[in-house]
Amino acid sequence: MDIIMKNLVLYYSLNGNTDFVAKKLAEKLDADIVMLEPIKDYPKGFVKYIIGGFQSLFKIKVAIKPIEVNLADYDQIVIGSPVWAGSMTPPIRSLLTDKQIEGKNVVLFCTYQGQAGKVFDHIEELIGKNNIIDRFEFKNPLKNMETTIKSIEKWTVNTTG
Repeated sequence: MDIIMKNLVLYYSLNGNTDFVAKKLAEKLDADIVMLEPIKDYPKGFVKYIIGGFQSLFKIKVAIKPIEVNLADYDQIVIGSPVWAGSMTPPIRSLLTDKQIEGKNVVLFCTYQGQAGKVFDHIEELIGKNNIIDRFEFKNPLKNMETTIKSIEKWTVNTTG
């Protein structure tokens, strides 16, 4: 008898890159999916990068809307964040400091335009009591859709058998 693992993809996306990856992962893993939403939206235009980068650099949390799932119900949680100023986004930081995630298999992914920076190290500092089973990154996933989808398919085939 196969044991069915319950998966959750938990992420934040501002410009759609992380959203694209999260939805593809959720589809391949047959996972529930939750996108974090800040209570106060980021402004439009270039200023969103200045504010978001500042908040990430200085480890500022933002208020996020409550999530409608119980994290304890899941065996594996996939956490995805864009890279802002070399780190995770404030909504991801807020969730990981306010919610207890413990004793889970965790997969981390990030999306970026420049480089991944220390995003994985920063996330792992906040979720120490878990089994980090993989970390993977996607550069410009919406511009490299075919490569992104192939990477996701390869990873999910290797991890789900």
